[in-house]
Amino acid sequence: MLLAGPSGVGKSTVLGAVSGLVPHFTGGTLRGRVTVAGRDTRTHKPRELADVVGTVGQDPCPTSSRTRSRTSSPTAWSRSAWRRP
Repeated sequence: MLLAGPSGVGKSTVLGAVSGLVPHFTGGTLRGRVTVAGRDTRTHKPRELADVVGTVGQDPCPTSSRTRSRTSSPTAWSRSAWRRP
């Protein structure tokens, strides 16, 4: 599933509710019922939903650009950008 939309419309809130982060980690009040694969997110902790829920943000490698030296050549960067450390 793809969840897309402009800033501020609640995409992160929906993802938090589906993954069980709301209200277990983020707090707040969950009104209504959210179920994932038949599991109620209020009674199942996020680790109990991890086998069926996952999230990939806009930048799947958020630290890759921050770990490279500014003096690295573009060629070296392109060859090593997706290698795991």
